[in-house]
Formats: sequence, C-alpha cells, structure tokens
Amino acid sequence: MAETKRKRNTRTLKAHEGFQISKEPVVRGAVDDGLQNIGGGVGLPRAYGAPIFFAIARDPHCIFAGWNIDWLSVFEKAMPVDRQVHLRVHRADGVEEKSVAVEPMAGMHYVTTSEQGSYRVELGYYQPADVWHSIAMSNEIVMPPRGITEAADVDLVTVPFHLSFQQLVGLFGPASDTELAAVMSRFQKRAL
Repeated sequence: MAETKRKRNTRTLKAHEGFQISKEPVVRGAVDDGLQNIGGGVGLPRAYGAPIFFAIARDPHCIFAGWNIDWLSVFEKAMPVDRQVHLRVHRADGVEEKSVAVEPMAGMHYVTTSEQGSYRVELGYYQPADVWHSIAMSNEIVMPPRGITEAADVDLVTVPFHLSFQQLVGLFGPASDTELAAVMSRFQKRAL
C-alpha cells in the first residue's frame, strides 16, 4: 500500500516538469534601479520629477503640508543625527512657533497652529544635532478667519465651452472681468 502511494506521488511530480528551484533571486531588488517593488512585482519610482513641497490652510488652526521628495538622494551623504525629518512652523514675523517630527515616507502631515495669521512651513533635518538643514520652504500660508461667513447673493454663469474669452469680449465690448461676468449673467437669465 505504501508503494502504491509513493508511485502516485512520483507521477504527480512528473506532471510539473517545468518547475525548478533557482540558486539566484528571481525578483530584482528595489534598490537595484531606484524602483519600489509594490505588490505583484510592479516597480514604481520613489519620487516623480522635481521635489515638491506645499502647504495650505485646512481650517483656521490647521495646516496641511504635502511633499514628494526622493529621500535617498537627500540623505545620500549623511543621515540626520536623530534619524528624523522635522516640520518647522514659522509665523509671519519669522519666529518659529512649532517643530514636529514627521514620517518622511508618508508624504504629508497636518500641523496645528495657535493663532490666526500668516505662516510658512519648512521641511528639514538636523545634522549635526544643532545645525539645521532646510530641504524645502513653503510659500506664505494665510489662515482663514474663524466663524461662519455671511451669506451673499452671487451671480454665476455657465460659459459655453466653444466660446473663447476674446470672442466674449468682442460680443459684449471691452470691460473689466467683473463687468463682463455681470453682463453674461444677465444675458443667461434672459435666455433661460
């Protein structure tokens, strides 16, 4: 009985003659060509194009910062002393309000502010411990006011996609952008 079972297994193995164990890796490493090996063996670049860093106000007390940076090239020569990347928040007068450690590979972070006003956000690291290395600085961020804004009547107009701005100016005459929008809004109300 044992002999019959062994023969059956032998026959099953012969059916898969194309299978063999390789002495070398069959999947190339992500380090080889700057690609990350993401599920299914699809390689994607770590960063796309030039480094990008931006920050915008999310609400009156929160800033959203986002980045797309090739960290391997940034830390090619030396790693940060504390092995962390920091976001520093500066008020309009240049005073540093806050510094927070962030996960660089996350590509984003929300940071809270203490008061309404203008801010700049800076991304960087320390190397050595007391020397700051700036990677990127955001443009000025103006925080929105607190509270609910008043409701106002607004005239909206749908501009036909086949009309260019120059054609509209020709139709309605030379005017400022506001006047042109008002004229088009009145025209649309009459047409409907």
